[in-house]
Amino acid sequence: MSVIDKIERGELKIEVGFMSERKIYVYD
Repeated sequence: MSVIDKIERGELKIEVGFMSERKIYVYD
């Protein structure tokens, strides 16, 4: 969710990345 969470939880980074890509597609 937040950048700090992403850095603190390396695993969450992958999930956030996928969510970000999905959001980009939705906005596109």
